[in-house]
Amino acid sequence: FKGINWADLGINDLRLLLWAGLLSEEPTLNLKQFTEELDMGTLIKCMSVVKEAIEAALPSADSTKKK
Repeated sequence: FKGINWADLGINDLRLLLWAGLLSEEPTLNLKQFTEELDMGTLIKCMSVVKEAIEAALPSADSTKKK
């Protein structure tokens, strides 16, 4: 996930993030299986929640500027 621009998270990035998060519970789950079971409506709903969480966790542009 080093190449992900967290401020501009896309649907494919989110799909990978959710799949990777499930691997600890379902280590045999492959990305193809996960994608086939994934409901696009649910993914879109998750998108806004995940983006809000990431934005809250990342420092804002204002807080990183030197005073």
